[in-house]
Amino acid sequence: MPSWFAQFAMNRPDKDGLIHLGDEDVLKFLLGLRDAKVPSWQRLQAARSLEWFQTLVLRSNTVDFLSYKIKLHELAEKERSAPEVWRLRLRRFFAWR
Repeated sequence: MPSWFAQFAMNRPDKDGLIHLGDEDVLKFLLGLRDAKVPSWQRLQAARSLEWFQTLVLRSNTVDFLSYKIKLHELAEKERSAPEVWRLRLRRFFAWR
């Protein structure tokens, strides 16, 4: 089980003991990760993990993950190309040498 899914599932079993996905739950989870300062690329992995669970385990398509994945991909690209990121990468590179 992917670790992002485990984090999502920890507090979400229903009365029947099953885990159900809904748009509201997914959005709340992803916003919680954002508020915890989790980078966009990791939030994208979390969304993919939930999509995997929905497709392979629940065998449903209740939540449309496309819009989440597109937005998170865009944010991840912006974060990756930000000048601060490159400065940190250069600092780490030269510290390693």
